[in-house]
Amino acid sequence: MTNFTKTKKKMSRGTKIFIILMLAYPVLHFLISWVAVNFRSIMLLFQRMDYFTGEYKWVGFQNFRLFFRDLASDPDGARRYINSLLYMPVTCFISVPLATFCSYCLFKKMPCASVFRVIFFLPNVIPVIALTIAFRLPFDPDGFMYNIMRSLGYKGAFFGVAPNAQVMVFIYLIWAGLGYDVILLSGAMGRIPESVLESARLDGVGFFREFFSFTIPLVWPTLITLNLVGMTTVLTVYLQPLLLTSGKGGTGTISMYIFQIAQSGNNLEKAATMGFLCSFVWMPVVLGGRKFLSRFFREVEY
Repeated sequence: MTNFTKTKKKMSRGTKIFIILMLAYPVLHFLISWVAVNFRSIMLLFQRMDYFTGEYKWVGFQNFRLFFRDLASDPDGARRYINSLLYMPVTCFISVPLATFCSYCLFKKMPCASVFRVIFFLPNVIPVIALTIAFRLPFDPDGFMYNIMRSLGYKGAFFGVAPNAQVMVFIYLIWAGLGYDVILLSGAMGRIPESVLESARLDGVGFFREFFSFTIPLVWPTLITLNLVGMTTVLTVYLQPLLLTSGKGGTGTISMYIFQIAQSGNNLEKAATMGFLCSFVWMPVVLGGRKFLSRFFREVEY
C-alpha cells in the first residue's frame, strides 16, 4: 500500500510538471506577443504627444473625440469602411461555399482529385509577395487581361480604377484562400464515418442530397470556424490590397490605413484609437455570428 501511494504521488508530481511545461510556452507567448505588445497601444488611447518636448501626456478621452471628428470629415473614410465590410460577404458567401463544394468533389474522388488538391494548395506554399506579383501581371497595362479589354473596345486603366480594382482584390482573395479552406474541409469530410454515407446511398440519396443533408451538417463546426475567420478579415486584410494596388483605385481598408499611420510614426495615438474602437465594435458581431451559426445544426461527435 505504501509503495502504491509513493508511486501515485510521483506520477501526480510528474504529471503536474509536464502540464506546467506544456502550458509555459503558450502562456509566455500570450504575455509577450499580446499583453506586452498591446499594453503600449492601450496607454496611447489616453495620451498625445507634445511635439515641442516629444513626450506623451495624458489627455483623457480627447483621442476618441478627435477620432469621431476626423471620421466625419474624412473624404475617403466611407470607402475605406465599405471596402473592409465587403470582405466578410465575399469570404463567407463566396469563398467558403465554393471551397465546401470543391472539397466535397475531392472527397467523392472525382477524376484527378489528387492533382486538383495540389493545385488548390499551391497558393498556400508560395510566398505572398511572389503570389501577388504573379497574380497582378495579367492585370498590368501590358498583361493579357488589358489586351482582352482593349479588344472589347475599352480604353484606359480598367483595373486601376474603382470599382474594378476592388473586384480584382476580391478575386485574388477567393483564389488564394481557396486552398486553405479546401485542406481544412477535406480533413473534416475525411473523418465522416463511411457507414453513414453508405447507409444514405442504400436509401437512394443522390449526390446533392448527400452534400446538403449529410455532409454539411457533419462538417458544420469546421464551416463555423471558417466563417468566423472570414468575419475577422474585415479588420485584418491590408497586405493583399497593399501589394496588388498600393491602396489606389479605391481599395483602401481599415487595416491598411492603421498600418500606414503606424509606419509613418506620426499620430500613433490615432492608430491605436482607431484599432481599439474597430475591435470593440466588431468583436460582439463575431461572437454573435458564432452563436447564430451554431443554431443551424447541432454538433455531432464521430
